[in-house]
Amino acid sequence: MHAISGESQRTSDVGRAYQSVPSATAAEPVYFRTGWEAPPKRCRRARKRRGLAPLELTLSLPLLLFTMALMVALGAAATWKVRALVAARSTSWRHRWPRGGLFEEIRPAAWPVPATFNFAGAGNLAQIDSPANYHPVARGPLPQLDVDDRVLDLTKGLIEGESHHQRLPPMLASLGAYRHDVEHLLLDNKFQFSQMGIPGNTARRMPRLYVLDGNPSSYTDEDPHEWQIDRGLFNAYWSAKNVTQSRYNQDDLWILDRDQELRAWGMGQEFHPLFPTFTSSDRNEVRMNYLPRHQDRIYGWNDPSARNRRFDVPLHLCSGFIGLYQRQLAVLFPPPLMPPPNHHLLTKIKKLQDFRQQLQQPP
Repeated sequence: MHAISGESQRTSDVGRAYQSVPSATAAEPVYFRTGWEAPPKRCRRARKRRGLAPLELTLSLPLLLFTMALMVALGAAATWKVRALVAARSTSWRHRWPRGGLFEEIRPAAWPVPATFNFAGAGNLAQIDSPANYHPVARGPLPQLDVDDRVLDLTKGLIEGESHHQRLPPMLASLGAYRHDVEHLLLDNKFQFSQMGIPGNTARRMPRLYVLDGNPSSYTDEDPHEWQIDRGLFNAYWSAKNVTQSRYNQDDLWILDRDQELRAWGMGQEFHPLFPTFTSSDRNEVRMNYLPRHQDRIYGWNDPSARNRRFDVPLHLCSGFIGLYQRQLAVLFPPPLMPPPNHHLLTKIKKLQDFRQQLQQPP
């Protein structure tokens, strides 16, 4: 029962009735509802629309199903677009030089049989945004020299992988089939010696890059070209090459990189001072900026950042042979054995250590 306090209310025509009971705590009477009460007006309006809900669902359901099917079809098309991109990329990367043979026919993963993939050369790039590609040393022109601009051409070696497929959407097939034709370009010029027409990795690049003579076929390591230049320039180059090679092959210089004793003890160290990497066709620039520094690497100089240590070929040779003799002592006298004080290896080590200390002193 629901208690209501207030003024007396009129009994409605639909059966609302109240009984009045004296209140023990208040002067006003308390009424109790004993009959049926009519619903409010808003409830009556809602009851009139109950029959429209199934009709509205029936009308909106095809639209909802069409939207869902369209989402599925678009999602499937986007997924196959990604698969086509992966297949085209896989095709081009599997044909990078020197790959080939059986790898060329391997079907990319998740690529169905009706779909196709293909590989083809794409020629050269129209242009490339790199200053190195237009440097005169690599592409010319140079005074008194013809440069073979095909050797170090960064735009060469463009390859293309393709993938093609056509499918019906999984839903709404009446829309028709969709098709993907994807291309993936890859620049595959790595400038390896076989790509540049050089017989081996240790062969000189200069005769291949610079045309030093119109008919160098009499020299086995030269590449024949068709350009004609001054014969005297080629003779000067060839004479300088022979002098350099003969000096390098002197017996006194074998200790720098071909000493048999060092190699036998697993210490094939190279003591040649590394020449700085640079690119220049100006002989005066090389003589003034690079050659003095290289001479310092040979004879040694004081480097303040290295606590006045002298970096030179004699110092490196001295340290290398000290390590060689110490390794030989460790084999002859393993711990806990000790070599005698007058052992000849200890004498050599002591002389080399004194000499190294003199080298490390400031001039």
